[in-house]
Amino acid sequence: MRESLINELYSELKQIPLLIEPEIIHSYYNGYCKSVLWPLFHYILQNYSSGRKENEYWEAYKLVNEIFTKKIAEIYQPGDLIWFQDYHFLVAPSLLRKAIPTSTIGLFLHTPFPTSEIFRSLAKKKDILKGILGSNLVGFQTYSYSRHFISNCTRILGLESTPRGIEYNGSVTSVEIFPIGIDVENLQKELNTSSIIKKIASFRERYAGKKIIIGSDSLDKTKGVEYKLKAYQKFLRLYPEWQSKVILIQITNQNTENENNVALQSEISEMVSRINGEFGTIEHQPLLYYQNRIDRQEYYALLSIADVALITSLRDGMNTMSYDYIVCQKDNFGPLILSEFTGVAGSLSDALMINPWDQTGIANAIYEALTMPKEEQIIKHKHLYKIVSTQTVQSWAKSFVIELLRNSYSYDPSVPIPLLERNTIKEKYIHAKKRLIFFDYDGTLTPIVKTPSAAVPSIEMLAALRTLTYDPNNVVFIISGRDQAFLDKHLGHIRNLGMSAEHGFLIKYPGGVWINCESDTDLTWRNDVENIFNFYTERTQGSFVEKKKCAITWHYRLADPAYGAFQAKECQNHIENSVLSKYPIEILHGKKCLEVRPITVNKGEIVRQLMNIHPDCDFVLCAGDDRTDEDMFKALVENDIEKDNIFTTIVGGASKKSIAHWRVSEPKDLIDVMEVLAQCTANDISKTN
Repeated sequence: MRESLINELYSELKQIPLLIEPEIIHSYYNGYCKSVLWPLFHYILQNYSSGRKENEYWEAYKLVNEIFTKKIAEIYQPGDLIWFQDYHFLVAPSLLRKAIPTSTIGLFLHTPFPTSEIFRSLAKKKDILKGILGSNLVGFQTYSYSRHFISNCTRILGLESTPRGIEYNGSVTSVEIFPIGIDVENLQKELNTSSIIKKIASFRERYAGKKIIIGSDSLDKTKGVEYKLKAYQKFLRLYPEWQSKVILIQITNQNTENENNVALQSEISEMVSRINGEFGTIEHQPLLYYQNRIDRQEYYALLSIADVALITSLRDGMNTMSYDYIVCQKDNFGPLILSEFTGVAGSLSDALMINPWDQTGIANAIYEALTMPKEEQIIKHKHLYKIVSTQTVQSWAKSFVIELLRNSYSYDPSVPIPLLERNTIKEKYIHAKKRLIFFDYDGTLTPIVKTPSAAVPSIEMLAALRTLTYDPNNVVFIISGRDQAFLDKHLGHIRNLGMSAEHGFLIKYPGGVWINCESDTDLTWRNDVENIFNFYTERTQGSFVEKKKCAITWHYRLADPAYGAFQAKECQNHIENSVLSKYPIEILHGKKCLEVRPITVNKGEIVRQLMNIHPDCDFVLCAGDDRTDEDMFKALVENDIEKDNIFTTIVGGASKKSIAHWRVSEPKDLIDVMEVLAQCTANDISKTN
């Protein structure tokens, strides 16, 4: 039965159904999608007394996303475009990126995207953001939604933004605006059918002599129906001459599965009764309330005969009713009253904009709409119709796909760096006679943290490092940007470990003392740079200056991400314009820091020096995570060691750019490799004993 259904749907509709257990679907859709994400994206904070339910919903949400991505991976063909729609699939892009690194993935959010102050209340906020960033392209309805998303990525994940989007794992996820529309041509054809024409005539006859205000919303707190009714009540009180001349027809599509909606439905029904009780007569009822979804043709007919449309959403992405109304008003030219909190408000500037919390303002807008001169109505409608007829659903889809194709190589699939194969490096390690092993520290052996002093080595890393140094055939060095005091404090107790501090300015051979590698280096520039750094520190809360023997670093990891990045650019420009041209120095923009150092100092020089000291070396492992480590990788290209025995390794995501030959995803993966090699050393030592 299941197989026949799947085959039938695919053969007739080219659709592939995924049959998922009802309990999982309930927790996924009614649970995480509708009870967690939907309210949050519409600025409604949920009060969870226990996190158990939310965790259950989250697991179902992840599972459904995994099921979809697994099926996509099964049927994927090179050149396919994958386009995820809305908040139902926010972790799917990253899952698919792992499954098919070269795939082209787009995501469009039809909902608002909240500010970081709201979004940070979500327990799984980092997982959601990282999931979205698996996309090549992320689209939003408005500029403010896209700006909020970028702000969340910079503030919560600490990522860098560019004019194109967000830098993540060595690639850029493009963030763009795509105002969505409706199928205008199809709607126009439907309006010309005889059945709708008859319904329009019937409604005109039924409501002859009355002004009609139309509202159509889902039964949801975010739609502001209760605010609309209160404002309508205010209008009837402020303008009593209209009490017998106007009718508000409110259509509300119910979803009683949500407990909150049941309470909302009861509240709305009570308000309807009060308004009709206060202003209604035997001959006239000022408020007609449809509690269930009406026939589509009746809906279009009501939009066609209405004199005013009233939308009071508290938060809304795309409100299709506003577009439907404009197209249906081709002969009537009725004004549109629109909440400024809808996603279409930025496009439909000729609508009468209202704040849904301002009852008097809405009441006055209703009066303005009902009394607007016909000439003004026609002009406004002409402008609105031009926007709706050009920003169609077809143009939206076309522009998104074109932009997705344009960004198809933002996750560069040309030469993906392969994951380090443990068996391969283990075999080469075992058969080598002399080994050189170089490790960067921050981001390589320990994760990047907000406070540099908190990046302490793990017990596992220290144990593996110590074991590697026991082997007399190993020369092990930490080559870091850290100062000598930090390295001595955390690693100095490992007797056979060599260390280089400040990107190669200082070196300490195993069992030796610190030696200045650049004793003749000109450091007269330090005061000028320090003064500039202090200037920006005073003006950037959370930033601080770190002074080393040869370099000076300005850290802004604890500052506001957006302001810190702005100040860093200003500071860099300041140094480049006033200091850089006068001295042999360079400025490096690292991870939330700026470092100025002599141009002759870099990690590559230390690697070359050690390679010259140990010409009999026949195995090299060199691992790092950022630009400064590329100097080490470059230095290892210039030697006579067999290439298969050199394991230059970058720490980071699949799309991270590097000249390294191998990759591990994060520091703990590198430590796992170290433990494998350390075990080989331990075995050799036990044999000799």
